[in-house]
Amino acid sequence: MKYLILKSIVLLNLWRLALIPTFKYCFDKKFRDLIKADFHRLDESPYKTDLFNFYYHIMYNKTFRAIVSFRIRRKSVIISKIFNIFFPPKVDLELDGNIEAGIRINHGQSSIIVLSKAGKNLTVYQNVTCGRNKNHINNDDNSNLNCYPSVGENVSIYAGAVVVGGIEIGDNVEIGANSVITKNVPSNCTVVGNPPIIVKKDGKKVKIGL
Repeated sequence: MKYLILKSIVLLNLWRLALIPTFKYCFDKKFRDLIKADFHRLDESPYKTDLFNFYYHIMYNKTFRAIVSFRIRRKSVIISKIFNIFFPPKVDLELDGNIEAGIRINHGQSSIIVLSKAGKNLTVYQNVTCGRNKNHINNDDNSNLNCYPSVGENVSIYAGAVVVGGIEIGDNVEIGANSVITKNVPSNCTVVGNPPIIVKKDGKKVKIGL
């Protein structure tokens, strides 16, 4: 009964779903491939087809709407603003940067995710800050300086963590809740705390300061 009601609501909203979302999904292959990888990492919907899974998550997940809006904005700011009128995204979530397919944002409250780049399957929780730090502001000779973090593939950033500056985070990294990361993090490790400590590297427990 629950799924029948959810399906009915989606069907009643097909008039607005058919405007920008359907057009982008059906006629922009790059957008379709990115967004499919994004919603395939979310919880299952009651639909069997990818298109209606896409519809379902747009209707019921404001965090996913923010991801869709971000993907559209990379192509057209104007179309993204029109999309936001019909499908208001989560307002306390900022998302920007060259982020590859498969991003998943859990909850997303009060998160700022501004990255130079991020690989596939980035996972971010609530109250996370990724962006510049004070060492990269008002620096006269920073014209070629990368001010924002670069993140590898399969990275998870847990609630309350801060990742700032022109640093590099490797592949397969977990950043623990409330950690503060201002230095490079190698691949295949778990880092926690402030100051941060690597507590697992290549599957083995360690204790190494960054």
